[in-house]
Amino acid sequence: MCAKDNTNRHSHGYVTEVPYTWSYFHYQSPVLLSYVAWLNGLPAPDPRGAFTHVDLGCGNGVTSNLLAAAYPQAQFYGIDFNADHIRNAQRIAQQADLKNVTFIDASFDEMSQHDLPKFDYITLHGVYSWVSADVRAQVDTVINTMLKPGGLVYLCYNTLPGAAALMPVWKMMQVYAHEVEGDVQTRAQSAIDTIRQMHDTKARFFTENPTVDKYFVKMLKRDPRYLVHEFLNTHYEPQYFSDVAQTFSGMGLDFAGSARVYRNDARNFVSSRFTSHLAKAGSRVDWETRSSFLRNESFRWDVFQRPGGDADACGAAQGLDALYIGALRERATNRTTANVGRRALDLGTGCLASVRNCAESGQFTISELKAHPDLIHYGQDAVDGAIVDLIAADLLQPLLAPLGRDRPRVDVTYKMASSVNLGLAQDILISDGKSYFSSPTNGSAVRLDFANGLLACLLHDKRLPDVPALFAEKLVEIGQMTGHRHVSQDNTQSQTWRETQFDGFVRKYLPRLLRLNILRAE
Repeated sequence: MCAKDNTNRHSHGYVTEVPYTWSYFHYQSPVLLSYVAWLNGLPAPDPRGAFTHVDLGCGNGVTSNLLAAAYPQAQFYGIDFNADHIRNAQRIAQQADLKNVTFIDASFDEMSQHDLPKFDYITLHGVYSWVSADVRAQVDTVINTMLKPGGLVYLCYNTLPGAAALMPVWKMMQVYAHEVEGDVQTRAQSAIDTIRQMHDTKARFFTENPTVDKYFVKMLKRDPRYLVHEFLNTHYEPQYFSDVAQTFSGMGLDFAGSARVYRNDARNFVSSRFTSHLAKAGSRVDWETRSSFLRNESFRWDVFQRPGGDADACGAAQGLDALYIGALRERATNRTTANVGRRALDLGTGCLASVRNCAESGQFTISELKAHPDLIHYGQDAVDGAIVDLIAADLLQPLLAPLGRDRPRVDVTYKMASSVNLGLAQDILISDGKSYFSSPTNGSAVRLDFANGLLACLLHDKRLPDVPALFAEKLVEIGQMTGHRHVSQDNTQSQTWRETQFDGFVRKYLPRLLRLNILRAE
């Protein structure tokens, strides 16, 4: 790992004074990205084997560190030109003794100065529309020169036409913040307060733009650090999908699908009244361009693929069939319907119900599930369609390994499978009121709120009966340090509240952590 001071380095108008949020983005998970490509009939890297993965603009390294713990056979890299980000990321990796992740303090045009491999996965979350055209060109050069044949690019970005309505908000944030003395967070908060006043007094901009009005209400609930990066960068340049696709096509990359899985089936997100219009599209890119306009999209989660592949790439059928499939959550009710975007699924009877029942244990690969004797009579097409729909509805997930079968018990000691989970929680659980826990089973991570994250950490090296007393003691200790920003003092001093939290953890969250092999019974 290497780092250098970037205090005087030109930041291209990107905010570096305030670190970005401590966030995990599951869209960057290799198994998800390969699944998307395979779902759309394209070869992709095999996430069960050795591969390379880079996060451009990695922030505090939460995603790269958690993925490195989930895929010990792979090599992960995080690039960021904010030295504070890199120091935070490196500290977490070192505490967890992760040997397969490297963080580099560098701008994108400096990456060629480092001894980096070619990559199977190149990911960017939110960077592309927050930087200038020159920096986007640097990103394009990195992708063009460093993506392997058969490799995948994940790109999420603010999108036109929908994001055009937000550009006046960005502009006024810039104007208002410029007039205030103080650090960037102080200036951002002052700008937000000014715009809030305009909103609350029903300025015509908000009353005549109801979409922006709704967005602004949601924005006020976001982490202040996110708002600084969203609105105080010198550049806010949402992109048309067609322009992005054309740029990537010029580098020989094809559109592979959406990392929001349900969005890979048009029935789930486009009204049937537009069917005839979309049918006139001459290509997949044309189709996506039309649908983006029809839906007034303001954000996209795109996956692109470089054709060619090598010995490490899996064909679509081969890759899909080898994945395990299961439900991360135990079924809580006898729910008979589920929404997948605009479409409702009937889970009560038929093929969907049978596939769900067979797959929930998580002990079958997709090919084994298709051959299950209880499903054969439905026919291959129906079973395939049911699997796709259940994954799109988030009722089933593609997995790297079978789900764990341990059940909560009071007579065993539990162990956190990865030390990165404990280290990250120690850094952010109190300050952020949440943390993330890496799973080698689904190749991703789960988010737990303050109370449940604390209970999961306290259970490490302990038995369940030991935890309630430790929970009470830790809450007192944390309250003395922080005043409990995330849980009220009245609640933490209430035995009833603590018992309710513990019972909910044992009933709802512990089974999930055991299924995902995040916690193990020793």
